[in-house]
Amino acid sequence: MPRRRRGPTVSRAVAIVVVAVVTVLVAVAAVLAFQHARPSGTAATAAPVPTFSLGVDVGSPATPSPTATTPPSAGDRFLTVGSDALWRATAGRCGVTEPRVERSTDGGSSWTDITPRYKGIAQVGALDPLGDSAAQMVAALGEKCDVEGIRTFTRGRFWEPNKDVIAPARYIDFHDAGVVVTPGGEIAAPCASAHGLRATGPVVALVCGKTAYVVTGDSWTKLPATRVAAVAVSSGTVIVAHDGNQCRGLTLTEYPEGHPSAGNMVGCAVDADAGKQTAIAVGGDGGIYVWSGESFELVRP
Repeated sequence: MPRRRRGPTVSRAVAIVVVAVVTVLVAVAAVLAFQHARPSGTAATAAPVPTFSLGVDVGSPATPSPTATTPPSAGDRFLTVGSDALWRATAGRCGVTEPRVERSTDGGSSWTDITPRYKGIAQVGALDPLGDSAAQMVAALGEKCDVEGIRTFTRGRFWEPNKDVIAPARYIDFHDAGVVVTPGGEIAAPCASAHGLRATGPVVALVCGKTAYVVTGDSWTKLPATRVAAVAVSSGTVIVAHDGNQCRGLTLTEYPEGHPSAGNMVGCAVDADAGKQTAIAVGGDGGIYVWSGESFELVRP
């Protein structure tokens, strides 16, 4: 019997095994490569951006505190003398207290209410005579309290706006009694609650804390009178109504050109009260009218 040849069969089997091994190795290599390209675990989270400190705590920005202001007194008074009438007013306060403006033709024995309510007057800052039957005021008008100059040429029956009143005026600011308004700009008053300002020509005087002051250049000069109730200015002379020892009521002392060392007593207002709202004014003949509380009197030097 002839012997069977095995060569081809064995060779084919070996080839099949080799191919299988190579295939497995290729598959394993592919799996390992895939796992290397895709790391295990969850996706990485971005780290926070680092911050740096200079070692200096600058803190929060400072907020400036508002400065408290004192409005002028609603009870402040104005009194002035025209050639044929006396004029007076209470200041009032915008939105709070109505001012009152009056006129007298009999020396103060009786008064007529001439308050221009139809103009929406809310506050008075200055009152001055203007000719025979005319007068002018610096006043706040309307709901917004706009400051305007107004004049009357009809004995107070009608009042009209006039820009010429404001330009030369000196008065205490309508919202801040620590400020005086002048043609050259605002200046600080000697205190936060100034009142009773009067001005004629270059002379300006007012009352602060029961002390009279006169402005000299850019500064204020204190007058020596004590317990002052009111001041007036006439022809460069400052007249001060104060509670002195020389009189019952109020003592009237004049200071020519506002010089502190030149004081001279000129009379006594016996019906006046230093504790009441007071205004004074000098007439054409030198007589001094004093309106204090409910009293009104004329003092002749």
